[in-house]
Amino acid sequence: SGNGLTITSGTEAARHNTIGNLTIRTTDGHGIEIRKGTGPGDQTPAEIVIEDCTIEADGVGRHGISGQTSKGVSVYRADISASQSFGITTDSDWLISNSAFNSPAESPTPVDNVAIASQVRVRIEYCLFNSGNVCVSISGSASDITITDSTLHGVGSGPFSGVIALLGGSDITIRHSTITARGSNTVAQAPIGVFQDLAGPQNVELVGCTIEAIGGAASTSVSAYRIDAGSGTRIIDCILRAGYAEAPPVNAPASAFALRPTVGGLVVSLHGCTLDANGGHERETLVYDIGEPSQATPAGVVQVSECSFSRWNIPISTNEPVEDSVQRIIALTLADPKAILDNEALGPQPVRKTGTGQPDTFRVLSATGSAAGMSQDVFIIGHDFAGRPITDKITLAGNATVSGTKAFQSVDAVILPAGNPGEAVSIGYTNQFGLFTPIDDVADVIELSSRTNNEAVYQILPTVGIIDMMRSLLSPPPGVMSGSSLRIVVRGPR
Repeated sequence: SGNGLTITSGTEAARHNTIGNLTIRTTDGHGIEIRKGTGPGDQTPAEIVIEDCTIEADGVGRHGISGQTSKGVSVYRADISASQSFGITTDSDWLISNSAFNSPAESPTPVDNVAIASQVRVRIEYCLFNSGNVCVSISGSASDITITDSTLHGVGSGPFSGVIALLGGSDITIRHSTITARGSNTVAQAPIGVFQDLAGPQNVELVGCTIEAIGGAASTSVSAYRIDAGSGTRIIDCILRAGYAEAPPVNAPASAFALRPTVGGLVVSLHGCTLDANGGHERETLVYDIGEPSQATPAGVVQVSECSFSRWNIPISTNEPVEDSVQRIIALTLADPKAILDNEALGPQPVRKTGTGQPDTFRVLSATGSAAGMSQDVFIIGHDFAGRPITDKITLAGNATVSGTKAFQSVDAVILPAGNPGEAVSIGYTNQFGLFTPIDDVADVIELSSRTNNEAVYQILPTVGIIDMMRSLLSPPPGVMSGSSLRIVVRGPR
């Protein structure tokens, strides 16, 4: 038991120690502990180099390197593992370079490979992380923190964790790194790549990173990047993906970018990013490239420019000059509650029905029961305007026609519920149409024009109708006739 190596200070301004080419293993102590001496006038240990070392620490609360009272420590080419605590706890002015960190997934208390709490000027470069939970956590008043050219693999599961857990701090930069959160096939987890906690980290910038959350058979949800609070977050030229390697047995929401703020004032900027999410089941409806999984209206603002995504459920603005785009609907058909499926009889077991009718344009669909008292769920499975998979769930309300919440370009199948003898379901069109452009204000739909077959030109209508800015949906005003063509001018991000 005890530390493998302890470095303390005297009254000198700099220690100038170099520790190299050692293998250190402890069963109940820190691998290396750097701490301030207890004598009168003792200074913080400074200017220490640790290189080409293998360090393994076991025991609760025992770190590979414990350096919470040190300055100017450089770690080069080290292999560090701690089975039940932090790999490294830093102080200010640390450099960690070309090193590898490992903490086993089966650890009884999986914690962070590197913990940075209220320190400044810490740089991590060219490192490899494999963690049973969190690779790097940044908290408190930490500032001027850089992670660059590194690969980080972890689980990042829990209410306040990610593979990179931003639990506070400011001026945090993550560049050219690969961040992967991977879920378990046996343990219920919600893998998150990068997580911004309610403590509200400030001025976070990610550039050129690939961030991925991959769920397992027991995963409850996945998010590549999740923000609960913070301000000044910029995500530039990054790839964000969320999906599942194994289909879980329960509903499995997925978000490439999840905005879940509980306080106002949050502004997030995405530029040049590619975002893609895929659910664990074809019945999963909470799958968004950019979204708020609980479907509440978020308090923050997402600004995008030159990003690739097609599924969202929150208002989206831009931090660059907006562009006017024109969308046309040719010879539209007004609401028809039986256009996709006409009075399909229900049986004693759920049925996946294919070979249905198709939407005539990108529009929201509806479901209608045949009898009072029907309250089953109907799932519509298909694709959006970009050809990406979507699913909508509609809960029947007797024999009333109930509108969905998502616009479909095509329908692959309808999953019909079990029913009593004589019960049937129809699927059809609503008068709500999807926009190809995200918006953050109803005024972003700046013009709606209509043209009938007897008119040579489009006529500007006095109102654009009803706009759902959360999902970018438009319901034309009364008076638009079946067979008319619409011209919609929308102002929004590229």
